[in-house]
Amino acid sequence: MKSAVEADLKQLDVIFKINKNLGPAIGTDQIRKEIAERLREELDYKREGTHMKLFGEILKDYKDIKIPELVDDLCTEKLLVMTFARRTSNEFQEFYTVCEK
Repeated sequence: MKSAVEADLKQLDVIFKINKNLGPAIGTDQIRKEIAERLREELDYKREGTHMKLFGEILKDYKDIKIPELVDDLCTEKLLVMTFARRTSNEFQEFYTVCEK
């Protein structure tokens, strides 16, 4: 996954260089930096796991919202393992149907 993100960022560099050559009115350096930071954050599975636990804690009192729990012993820097959260009602499907209209 990390190599795929880095390859995508290289392609983004090419696109931004072409843009710069066509007209430097739009500075792309900061855009590229921001995109790269956000993508690399997504690759930080420990950070993602921490956020998952945080959301679980924040939302624990909402009976209709279930956040899967991490299985810490099986998680690595490249893999998050979590419990399966079975849907308990059709509320999500109802919400999704309303949103599609």
